[in-house]
Amino acid sequence: MNKVQVIIIAFSIIIVIAAIIIFSLMSSGEPPRIGDGTSQLVVWGVDRKEIFQSLFETYEREFKVKIEYEVKNPRTFRQDIIEALASEKNPDLVIASADWIVANRERLAPLPSSTATPEDIENIFARIVADTFIETVTAQQKPQRVVWALPLWIDPLVLYWNKDIFAEVRRAVPPPDWTEFIKASNDIRKLGQSDVVVRAGSALGRASNIPLYKEIFSLLLLQENADLEASLQKTSYQQEMESVIRFYSDFGNASKARSGVYTWNTRIAEPRALFTEGKLGMMLDYHSYKSFLAEKNTHISFGVALAPQIENAKTPVHFADVHAIAVLRRSQGQKTAWHFAQWLTSQAQAAIYLPRVGAAPARRDLIQASVLSPLLQESALNARRTKENYPEYNSDFLRDIIESVADGRLTPSESLAETRARYRGLLEQQ
Repeated sequence: MNKVQVIIIAFSIIIVIAAIIIFSLMSSGEPPRIGDGTSQLVVWGVDRKEIFQSLFETYEREFKVKIEYEVKNPRTFRQDIIEALASEKNPDLVIASADWIVANRERLAPLPSSTATPEDIENIFARIVADTFIETVTAQQKPQRVVWALPLWIDPLVLYWNKDIFAEVRRAVPPPDWTEFIKASNDIRKLGQSDVVVRAGSALGRASNIPLYKEIFSLLLLQENADLEASLQKTSYQQEMESVIRFYSDFGNASKARSGVYTWNTRIAEPRALFTEGKLGMMLDYHSYKSFLAEKNTHISFGVALAPQIENAKTPVHFADVHAIAVLRRSQGQKTAWHFAQWLTSQAQAAIYLPRVGAAPARRDLIQASVLSPLLQESALNARRTKENYPEYNSDFLRDIIESVADGRLTPSESLAETRARYRGLLEQQ
């Protein structure tokens, strides 16, 4: 390493450290004086209250601002916010998933640049945060980068595998790539008369009874360096999209029961239920599900591994959800709200709620901590996702594509052509 390289590396480290110090100082100072101790912030979220309750109490005690947290149904959260804004009874902040925040960013207030810049956020948090919550917009005829939310945690998609079933088929370790995944799935599956699935090798191939079908499909597509929404709307990534559709739907195509990877159909239970019954060898699910599975199903011997990758890929790619906190544009206490958001995402507070969630940190300093498992370190640092302006449309269209191809009604190319025509019609109506 030459002298110039050493100087560049040292300078980069100084910038990162400075950003973390600045962010920490900003999140630990006194909030704006907006009352006599009776001030409050209203927060709506989709996560359990017990994850944050002790932190809410600490903030109220230290900063004299009461935090009211209301748990909302994820399915009706968007409509709840719309109705609350219309009646001027909206919360100050929301805690939600990445898809929700990106799709509803027109209702959010961007992080003030005087508080923290996009560059600060890039230095403090993992790459997926910038990919998801930083956007270039046009303000006063000039491009400007804005930050829509601050991340709380990264929840990667990981591979759950039944150790007893693997031992039965004489496999000692989970598959590291998709080639080995197919082999393991075929070894594990058991088909009865008329190709009835007695034991499923893996949970892929369908959408109607695989709740995380979109997440699994997105993982496969990201590993091909392709974008889901762009692929559904236009002919972008045509080859990659057709390949992933074919790969995924083959697992649910009964016509390939004897010659292919068929292992799933619409008549069996959802993956989590089937896994706990010992009738499923592998499933892809969020890491946060691990503690629940261990507590409720002590009879199941299972392991958790990194999601499979493309064989011989130079760089691993993992899919993850990012839960974050954002301030609503209609909030009457935006300065205090952003102070609370920064405080909640600081190193000290994150270290408290992360064990309760079972997910990976969003902060680089906590990702690098020695106490974090290698699995969470790798999946957090290499987590990716693409922005979706219409996540609900994408889910519905992708479901139709998967089911039509798995049933043999359409080819991948035909299903894409049909979907793009329908998508154009919807967008033209807006």
